[in-house]
Formats: sequence, C-alpha cells, structure tokens
Amino acid sequence: AGAGRHADAGPGAGADRDRDRRVRAFLSGVPVRPVGRQEPERGDQREPDRNPRRSLTFLPESLTMTIACWPEHLFLVGCGNMAGQMLTRWLACGLDPARVTVLRPSGKPVAQGVTVVTAYPDALPAGTTVLLGMKPYQIADVAAGLAPLLTAETRLVSILAGTPIADLRRHFPAPRDVVCAMPNLPVGLGEGVVALYTDAATDAAAKADITALIAPLGLAEWMGDEALFN
Repeated sequence: AGAGRHADAGPGAGADRDRDRRVRAFLSGVPVRPVGRQEPERGDQREPDRNPRRSLTFLPESLTMTIACWPEHLFLVGCGNMAGQMLTRWLACGLDPARVTVLRPSGKPVAQGVTVVTAYPDALPAGTTVLLGMKPYQIADVAAGLAPLLTAETRLVSILAGTPIADLRRHFPAPRDVVCAMPNLPVGLGEGVVALYTDAATDAAAKADITALIAPLGLAEWMGDEALFN
C-alpha cells in the first residue's frame, strides 16, 4: 500500500518526504497526531481525570463559601425584613432550624423547623446568641423582658439603627460580648455588606465567632470608630 501511494505522488514527492523527515527529527520529543476527524482508539477511552489538583470543578456557592460558626442556639427578637433575610440566608447555608427560636408577637411562622414563640421563655439555653431585630424604639420594652434572661456568657448582636453600644449595655448589663451590626438587604443572597462594631469589653474569641456567623451574608467589616458606624 505504501508503494502504491509513492507511485501516485507527483514530482515533488521526494522533496516532501525529505522535509517531513527533517520536521519529525526536529520534533522527535513531541507526540504528533494527524488532524481531522479521529475515532477514539481503545487506549483513548479513559475515565475522567478525578484528581482535584488537575481539574476544574465548579461547586455550588453554599459549598465554596467560608464555613460559618453556628451558635449553640440563636434567639431572634423580632424577625422583620432585615432579620428575616439574615435568617433565611443562614438556614440556606446549613444552620439547623432546631437551634433557632424567634420571638414574634404575631406568632406567624418563619421557616420550617424554626420555633416561634409569642412570649419570653423562662430561660435561654447555654451558648445562646441573641439577635435584636425589632424596631429601635422598642428597646426599653424588650429589655424589660429579655435582660433578666441574659448572662455574662450570652452574646448579644444588635441590628438596631442608631443604637450605640453604651445604650445596649445600659439596657442589657449582663452580657460581656455585645456587637452592633449594620447589614443591608443583599445579605439574603449572601452578597451583602455588614459593618460591625464593638468595644473593648468584647473578647477576641467572640469577635471571631461573630465574624464567622456573619460571613455567609457577604462581606463582614469591623469598624474602628463608632461615630463612623452610626
């Protein structure tokens, strides 16, 4: 068959063969495959490369994001638009709804598995983080029922606009760790920006845990000056 192909070649066939030999010698270390439609040979039918270092894998956002630090228990006072968006995102990112209790005077359900109460419980579980999500003007009424339930180990996070740390500590004197947070609505999509502020009384471990709790909501940014925060 090879002789037949050479016999049919034109006058320049010898020069072409010489050129091909020179190119193959120059590229002797490079595997060359013919171009055009190629049917896979048996040896080419390999399993997909499963080495994660050698392949690109696109994972759902909830699996690639920063791992959150969930509190032992989360107690929400109020669940309006902003607090509701935060809770929705946390649940979507893996927060166990059995760890969540929402105080809501209407008693309206929040999400499947989340406990909704219309009055303060007799006590809060150990390791509770409290999120103040009601209207700022309600702080005195809330403090009357909530403050007696808080201990030094309770972590208090407030999203009340215009309510500085000093006011929070005056109404809720027991908790050591008190943090102000100022989120925006894209937190419900994990694309928000949450400004955070605390004082020297809050310890570093609490700040780290609250940063991790906020992480699924978007960017968490600690502010060094409360005047800029409010």
